[in-house]
Amino acid sequence: MTSNADRLSKGRAVVARTYYVIWNDWFGAMGISRASLCLTHECTASGYRPGQDELHLNLPEGNVEEASDDAGTNHDIPPPPGIGWPAWKRELVHELLHEYQHKVVAGRASPGGAALQAKHRGCFDDTGHGADFFTAIQEKASYFGVSPEALIANL
Repeated sequence: MTSNADRLSKGRAVVARTYYVIWNDWFGAMGISRASLCLTHECTASGYRPGQDELHLNLPEGNVEEASDDAGTNHDIPPPPGIGWPAWKRELVHELLHEYQHKVVAGRASPGGAALQAKHRGCFDDTGHGADFFTAIQEKASYFGVSPEALIANL
């Protein structure tokens, strides 16, 4: 029988491994630094903090424990239709997109990103979710084998 502490520890390892694998796939060949991953259980919003180059995931322990069940799955699998990813992966991918937004897109929104933002206005709060964020979505949706619209629906 696995204890909650064991599931939590294993879940934390799965979240971290998933971050490192996706990060290496997205950024590895670019010669830029990886953000520090800070996984906490505070009652605050998750977020990428560009000034500190930190990616904060604030997840309830139950969501982190849930990640332990995903230890054997691939990091780039598409979200299950109609269900979506578990909360931990939605938060992680959302914040990875912000890291990509700041480090790669860097304010240079594409026309497709601007069109996606216009189509999905109000889907996210306005802070940090401009056309450059939607450009990141447009550029990275195919990594998960989905359309940008499907990726937005799972964030």
